[in-house]
Amino acid sequence: MLETFSTKDHWMTRNSTDTAQHSTLTIAQRVKTLQIITLAMVMGICAFGMFVLSPVKPGAAAPQVAPELGMLSFAAVGMLVICGTLAAALPRVIVNAQLKRLAEAPDTAEAPPTGDRSATLLEALLGAYQTQLIVRAALVEGPAFLGLFAYMTERHFAVLMVPAVSIGILFTSFPTVGKVTGWVEQQLAERSSR
Repeated sequence: MLETFSTKDHWMTRNSTDTAQHSTLTIAQRVKTLQIITLAMVMGICAFGMFVLSPVKPGAAAPQVAPELGMLSFAAVGMLVICGTLAAALPRVIVNAQLKRLAEAPDTAEAPPTGDRSATLLEALLGAYQTQLIVRAALVEGPAFLGLFAYMTERHFAVLMVPAVSIGILFTSFPTVGKVTGWVEQQLAERSSR
């Protein structure tokens, strides 16, 4: 897919092969960074979950399970619904605002010291993708921690579905080179059609 990306788009073919390879490298480097960020958020949830699920003292009696969900559990579920909805919509709004500013910027904007405007456009698009990923992940991470805290205080296993769903959402938005490249290509196509 990267080979297609580096030769297919008109803005990439105007540049030398070195620039296309640099852009491909830039995407791969940015994706690695995004993967680390996403995995760190998942590992934070998992680490707190291990703490919450571990027994208080070795050999101690198991804590009593609540017969029904408490207020914190309902708050965690409600927060997951609200933040999940926001995680689907808010990153798009933020990115659309960034892309609108980018589209309104004149093509004659000052080029970087290398003189390569396409690299500047690629970096701006990758920055917008990173922004949307971090906002989405942060919105989904909050309910997971609240759900774990609710389990810790109320001891009802059903509330553990909240962090499980949160982790699932984080993994479905896990960045890959193919996803990011496709997103960049889509933004470039929309930009060139205007």
